[in-house]
Amino acid sequence: MQVSSSSRLELFGNTVSCLALHSKFLVVQHRNGLTLLVPYEFDIKENKFTYTSNQITLDGHGRAVTVIAASPSYMDDIYCVTASRDCARLWNLSSSCQNWASNPPSSVQIDVFDFEPESAAFDATGRFFAVAIHSAIRVYRCPSGAILAVLEGHQAPITSLCFHFQKPNFLLSIAEDRSIRVWDLGLKECISSHRFVSASTPLSITTDPFLNRITIGHADGRIHFFELTENNKITEVYTFQLKGSAESESLGFDVEVDGRESPTQEGASNQTLLPAKWKPPAVGLPPKPTANGRQRPPSVKRSDSERRGRERERAIIVPTETPSVPQSQVTIQPAVIGLFYWASSVPTSSSVISEERESLCRLIAVTPSSIQCFNPYNYQQVSFIDLTRNEENVPPNTGAVAFVRGDQQQQGIFALASAFDSFAGLLGVQFNTSAPCEDQLGQLEVSVFPAHPALSQSPLFVKEKVEEKPKSRSRSQSLPRKPKGIVQNLPVTFHNKVKSSGYGAPPVMKLFGGKGGAKKATPAKRAGLSAHLRQYPVTGGPPVDFQVEHVLPSDPPLMSGAITRVRYSGDGTLTACASVDNTLRILKLPLSKNGGEGADLIGHTQSVVSFSFSHDSNYLISASNDQTARLWHTRGPKAGDAPLVFSNLLHSAPDKNQNNLLGREVRHAQFFYLDQFVLLAVGPDVLLYRYKLMNQENEDVKRFQMPGSYRLLQRYTHPNAHYLTHLSAPNSFLSHIAIASASNKEMVVWDIGINKCVRLFEDGHARPVSTVRLFGSSTAADTPASFCNLFLTSAPDNTIKLWDLRDQKCARVFAGHTNRVQSLGSDISPCGRYVASGSETQCCVLFDLRTGGILASPSQHSDVVTDVAFHPLLPQLCSVSFDRRIRFYRS
Repeated sequence: MQVSSSSRLELFGNTVSCLALHSKFLVVQHRNGLTLLVPYEFDIKENKFTYTSNQITLDGHGRAVTVIAASPSYMDDIYCVTASRDCARLWNLSSSCQNWASNPPSSVQIDVFDFEPESAAFDATGRFFAVAIHSAIRVYRCPSGAILAVLEGHQAPITSLCFHFQKPNFLLSIAEDRSIRVWDLGLKECISSHRFVSASTPLSITTDPFLNRITIGHADGRIHFFELTENNKITEVYTFQLKGSAESESLGFDVEVDGRESPTQEGASNQTLLPAKWKPPAVGLPPKPTANGRQRPPSVKRSDSERRGRERERAIIVPTETPSVPQSQVTIQPAVIGLFYWASSVPTSSSVISEERESLCRLIAVTPSSIQCFNPYNYQQVSFIDLTRNEENVPPNTGAVAFVRGDQQQQGIFALASAFDSFAGLLGVQFNTSAPCEDQLGQLEVSVFPAHPALSQSPLFVKEKVEEKPKSRSRSQSLPRKPKGIVQNLPVTFHNKVKSSGYGAPPVMKLFGGKGGAKKATPAKRAGLSAHLRQYPVTGGPPVDFQVEHVLPSDPPLMSGAITRVRYSGDGTLTACASVDNTLRILKLPLSKNGGEGADLIGHTQSVVSFSFSHDSNYLISASNDQTARLWHTRGPKAGDAPLVFSNLLHSAPDKNQNNLLGREVRHAQFFYLDQFVLLAVGPDVLLYRYKLMNQENEDVKRFQMPGSYRLLQRYTHPNAHYLTHLSAPNSFLSHIAIASASNKEMVVWDIGINKCVRLFEDGHARPVSTVRLFGSSTAADTPASFCNLFLTSAPDNTIKLWDLRDQKCARVFAGHTNRVQSLGSDISPCGRYVASGSETQCCVLFDLRTGGILASPSQHSDVVTDVAFHPLLPQLCSVSFDRRIRFYRS
């Protein structure tokens, strides 16, 4: 978003407290109950605003106008409503827009009020408009002005209201009682309400043009996102704090402290939080010293009203040494006085949802000194306009704001009124959605698919062996010579019978038994082969239907301790669970057919924190807090055996070359590069090992003496982290990429093919990431190859974020579940349409990957749901919980 043009409008009257903007005119509040209508147009060629007619005075009010609203610019019929304490008037401007001089605007008085109006809004179709008077809302029909409904329910004055874009019969309102209400104009009643916790007053409200999402701006600079579900329930999704400016947000006027204007003295370094109108106590007894030697003022008796007012004024930071505060030292949170959504194209139907909406839609937040533009689906700031440093046509201290989408596809127009001066300004901006972010990292293309072969210094480098051609031999040398004096090629005789081709016992024939002889051996059916030939459905809904048939008889606990992790094998025939009781358990699928049959993996001495299957699903590797990683068999008679234990740093022989123990908890372990290597996350390091297992049947002695061996090839260290929290790398194809999350809230991407860090995501979450999950490609799902560059991160900050390796910024944020304490897992469906996560509210939550909205929250557990996993071949979801049980869901 860049400023393209601006224009200054002198009003020569009182300061403007309200205004409304249309693509053809601007309406501003003027003195003595008058309203000014200013026609304008934007010249595309010269890129400037021109006023097409003189200012038109709209008269009819006896008191000052406090509320103005205009109908949507894309409607053919143009109306405007003005309201004051004495009455409300509806202006018909459809014919006046053709010729302002010959067709003056006409109005009709529609109502009389007892209180001062607070807010007004038109719906997206132009058929209704609403006016908020104190704690009630009056809805009118347009253009008749007849009252449709009177809506009451708020317990405090209403601060803002708006109509739902996709559902024009839904009206939304917020009030000082910290509540949001959804009104159905058809039922003429409130159908949903929600109270939110906030220390500041909500000032503005708007709705997403593509999603059922409500956005609220507060006086302290916070922006709240709420989801309006299909059953009209309001759930909180996400909250973030606006940045003040490039340096700090300022109101731009002198603050009075102790009854005097602040001088230009430089402030002291020692600061404390005091009320804005704090005064020193009366002179009397000296202040008593406290325990730490400091002095405190004596207690002063205050009334309840004074005390409440004093608490409301605690907003300014002042030095403790002097009550005088320089203006540069005063910091006030940026109040969100306006919230708007801009879209490059107006959706014609609620069912039309663009797959590239994140590049076509922007959220605009206006504060007194800035205009900030965000991507509403990953909550990342796209652009920032500092009004205090702009040209003189724009007021640096905005008190009222309006926004309208311009006639051009990438254009938007702001109307800004000064809070202290009698002038307003028009500001034209251009939205460039295809421009790359300024802080995007580097020129190096990062992807899970290698763009270059591994370097010779990389452990993945394999030197090609040149095979020598065998020397040609003569025909006499090619055949062995026959030794002399030895008779050869004679039949072998045993007693009096000769065994040779065509001789011996005849085949046994059975009457009506078909062909005789031994049956021809048929190759064994490969496990899961029929499943690999299936096509993953891409048209079905999310897996939310609980599968009762997969519940074991009497529903016993699956393990003796709380289950923390669950994974499917690559062929979908097995699932494994990890528990805090130091064990793992492998189950054969489907559970209803096998009745819980499987194998228990016992060997760790402390809780298992993570594990992963090999590409062929024949092995499993687990990481534990006992500072070891173990490799297990998953099939056959050896299922449950651990042929290899990673306990030493350099190699599997503990008594050579000072081979120390790992010495730290193993946070994650997994196979890498099509099972050729093993990756371990130990402390701040990612350790890459090559391993070997003795699986030959003719090496039984060696297998029991040394079941397997491993050797450290490379060590990748995070220099700024105390330890790594999780690790993820592709194993279903040859890739050089490994992603690790660290305790300092960073995520680092290593390219093992070049032994280099190629991406660094700083402060991806508010708290350290607990789980990293790359998109797992499936042989049954027809998804684009680019999906393999997506990965999820989960953290105990109530958010899940979707990232793309090819971009430095977050692509989507999923919120609405509860994750404050535990380490919860998440997963992406093989079709690439859904994201699932555990929750601390005894349910698993499913999100729409494209919109970020919550689809369902199936609850079949009695405790925290710790992990979820999608079946790689079927539309099935499984979840595990602290209640020691596993649940399956299907679409």
